[in-house]
Amino acid sequence: MIIIITLFTTKTIIDLHPLRSRLDTKNPFLLSNFITGAIGQSYREEEVIHRIDDEVLSEFIKIYSNKSIDKLEIYEKEEIRFILENMGRNNTDKLDKLLKGQSEQREEKVYNLLNENLFDEQIMILDEILK
Repeated sequence: MIIIITLFTTKTIIDLHPLRSRLDTKNPFLLSNFITGAIGQSYREEEVIHRIDDEVLSEFIKIYSNKSIDKLEIYEKEEIRFILENMGRNNTDKLDKLLKGQSEQREEKVYNLLNENLFDEQIMILDEILK
């Protein structure tokens, strides 16, 4: 019963898909390519690309703790990068712009951004690594 419902649902999705005219539903290989292609597309959209490069990370460490990035271990750098990237894409972009710019009150804006978007536990981890 479940198999029949699954096949019916898949056929309905394919019939309603905008690229249906390109599909040959008589050929089972094209049908399987369609299904696996849809799964692969969602996977490719979730590929991880570091939004915080080493230059931004170095500038953040310098502002946050007045340390050099060279004094940290690799796992510490990656932990900091992971915490900062988990603020979300928009907040990471804001942080990137703040760190690359030379505005007044830059440090205060960075601290405000962190306090607004990180949990206390994440801020404590940053403090432990960088202080």
